[in-house]
Amino acid sequence: MKYFKLNDIDVHSHIECEEFFSLRVVYNREIGNNRFIGFYNGKENLLEFAVDRESGLVRKFQIVLCHNYTYSNRYYETPEVKNIGSLCLNFPQHNDCDEFKLEVFNNCAKIILSNSNIDNMIKYGQVIYGFNSDENLACVIVDDLKQEEISHLLNELELQK
Repeated sequence: MKYFKLNDIDVHSHIECEEFFSLRVVYNREIGNNRFIGFYNGKENLLEFAVDRESGLVRKFQIVLCHNYTYSNRYYETPEVKNIGSLCLNFPQHNDCDEFKLEVFNNCAKIILSNSNIDNMIKYGQVIYGFNSDENLACVIVDDLKQEEISHLLNELELQK
């Protein structure tokens, strides 16, 4: 199994607007025995997760590099997800994606890692994770972004060019 929901408790997350990272979502600031999982598409796109080494519990993730993005000056209607809880990931350290695209809207950011259909969605904090039938991570939607977070995201993406 590549992922599983740990519990039914709605966990909180927050965005950290930090230089050099266009988007960073943090669930738990606790410094523990982490391992890192990267989702790559070429050398210009990287999404990195920090997960607990033993349990796989996602502690944070960040877009390290992204050259394939668009901005749409509209609101995106995020899907309603009933599967809510903490998320644990059990992926290898390096994962190649057939696609890597970031779509930024006035209320959220959607990271597309695969063009396959979404079979299961889990909401963990303000983030919706979409998995395909092979249990691979296909998309990540960061919802409820504030205008200053969107401005930071777009500014850092422009600086990466």
